[in-house]
Amino acid sequence: MVLPMTIALAVVTVVGVAVLVWDQRRTPLPSDAARVANRHAAIAAAVAWACVIGGLVASVGIVLMSNADLTGRVMALMPADAAAVLLTVHAAGELTWPRPRGTVREARLAPRDTDDVAPRWLHRVTWVWASALVASLVVFGVVADGPRSVAVTTPSGLEYSAAPFPGWWYGVPLIAAVLAIIVGVELVLRLVTLRPAVAGVPASWDLALRRRSARRVLRGAQLPIALTAAGVFWLASITRANATSDVCLVLAWVFGVGGCLVAVAPGRDFRAARHEAAAAGAAVAA
Repeated sequence: MVLPMTIALAVVTVVGVAVLVWDQRRTPLPSDAARVANRHAAIAAAVAWACVIGGLVASVGIVLMSNADLTGRVMALMPADAAAVLLTVHAAGELTWPRPRGTVREARLAPRDTDDVAPRWLHRVTWVWASALVASLVVFGVVADGPRSVAVTTPSGLEYSAAPFPGWWYGVPLIAAVLAIIVGVELVLRLVTLRPAVAGVPASWDLALRRRSARRVLRGAQLPIALTAAGVFWLASITRANATSDVCLVLAWVFGVGGCLVAVAPGRDFRAARHEAAAAGAAVAA
């Protein structure tokens, strides 16, 4: 179990860093204020990514060396702990956002909402992962015959109680964790929406940087939810030895692979800003 998890963390780390570097290299910087803001956002994203990976590695090591009875539930809550670290770092980055300096300051009075900043598809994916996980935990809790067991009937008619199963013993803390993650995501997105505008740059550039920040928050937050759902369905698949287990195993792969792909999907937030910069340069040259 240690080797596959280590390989997965290494791959996600390398690809995530590559996406971060790719974003930075393709960002137009029209002013010093833009350079400072872009660097601040990149540092916050890099620290959040490092804390998440480091926290997962440290937590896995601690749990593997522990013989505590709650190890299963502790492991189930690890992705949620990683999400809490990520959201805390991003919130700190927004609360310490560089303020305009100088004797003359400007402020754009442009009304914004979270929907204007957060990429719509990514926002929906995060909510879909969370809704599906909560619904599955409720269903598993109802069909379980104990806090972490389920009744299984063999083809010969033999009935027995199989464990561990994602019943209410797992479900209650996981549902609470998922709800907390969603609330945290919406609060951080609100901070991104309300942060001070970058001085001396076009409104489109400022909006693009907000969208990139929101994208980084959502990409990081949806991954722990998806990994938690993958673990829940995998646990259900190995416990129930019937046709239902095949469906659960497929869903485990869908959530696991889907969450990883979404987490490293690059964005094109600055495409319009790059086109504007190219058009301005062509106009000056003419």
